[in-house]
Amino acid sequence: ESPVLSRDEFVHTACYCEENVYHLIRQLRAVPSALFISNPARLAPVWCQRASSRPDGLVFWDYHVVAIDGSQNPPLVYDLDSKLDFPCSLPLYFEHALRPNSLVDQLLARPMSERPGRLHRRYRLVSGQNLMRHFASDRRHMRHKSTGAWLAPPPAYPCIRGPWADSDHNLPRYLDMGADDFAADAADAADDDEEVAASAAIDGRFGKLLTESELLAEFALA
Repeated sequence: ESPVLSRDEFVHTACYCEENVYHLIRQLRAVPSALFISNPARLAPVWCQRASSRPDGLVFWDYHVVAIDGSQNPPLVYDLDSKLDFPCSLPLYFEHALRPNSLVDQLLARPMSERPGRLHRRYRLVSGQNLMRHFASDRRHMRHKSTGAWLAPPPAYPCIRGPWADSDHNLPRYLDMGADDFAADAADAADDDEEVAASAAIDGRFGKLLTESELLAEFALA
């Protein structure tokens, strides 16, 4: 049976989902994993989002982060930005919030989906323990590149730097979704992060990159 929780029990700052999940994992008794959702184009469709004004709740996030507790059957997803139950079973979340990549091109109108596969999501799964130890963000990605103004008001608490973090800002390593035909789009989206992401060694600290089918297999849903 799913635990009865309220989103109000957890730290939440709009547009800072990675930090929200960091604090959520710290607050939970269990130590779930963090799931980073994005793609090389930095246009990842997620439905049932509270930030959306659309009836279906669709938002094209450059990236989104949720927590997954794989110790439960079925696994539970903690998405502080979702209209779905909190927590929500992974099968239900996949059906309503993610929806299969095979349907994405059909569901979305052109020109968004005019290049097949451009909007297909990829996933980076990071253990909660490694996130707590290694994650760091100085929030530079949330400042306007020209003016330095905040793109969204930052959290009131200090920037996060895990005790084993190798820099003040390694978020790009978690957002590295691999290179493909749309790598140019990703480079345009994050010029200042490119060098860090390119030099990142893909190891346990920063989780593992998964396709949709690999994600489902990881939680025995394939």
